[in-house]
Amino acid sequence: SAYMERADKDIFISIKPVDGGASIKMALPAKHNLNWYRWAGNDVLLISQTGITQIYGFEVPLSGLMSYNLVTRKLQQLGPKKRGLAGDDVLYIEPQGKYMLMTMQDSIFDPPAVYRVDIAANKLTEIVKAQSGIDTWLADKRGIVRMGVDYTASALKIYYRRNQGDKFALIT
Repeated sequence: SAYMERADKDIFISIKPVDGGASIKMALPAKHNLNWYRWAGNDVLLISQTGITQIYGFEVPLSGLMSYNLVTRKLQQLGPKKRGLAGDDVLYIEPQGKYMLMTMQDSIFDPPAVYRVDIAANKLTEIVKAQSGIDTWLADKRGIVRMGVDYTASALKIYYRRNQGDKFALIT
């Protein structure tokens, strides 16, 4: 099981193996907050955290995703180093924890694309290209990206596809 601990201003993620092994305790980076954590299979814990960065002199939140492998005891940052502000938008996690689907932006000015991320290797493969206006992508329980949402000041547009190879079509 995994759980969060606080000591003074520090935040830790602790893992207590169900087989009775020694507990593992990891500190989040300084000045970061824990957003969420969830298991990817039995051996990998995904950890979302948010820190602060500066853009044009303004402080803005920058989220990121790490994985911790219980077998290899390896902690790694997931996703590219250069990206937009949201680096923890996970759409789907394969049940065995081999890969996940997540959205990422090339920069703060670009719409997100959807990537298949090999969790162990941190290898990214773009599976749905960024589309102008679409801010949010949704996947079903089998890991098929089915829907994209475009939020504008005057309307909400929903794009849908029935099958993985189909093009997205405006439905509303």
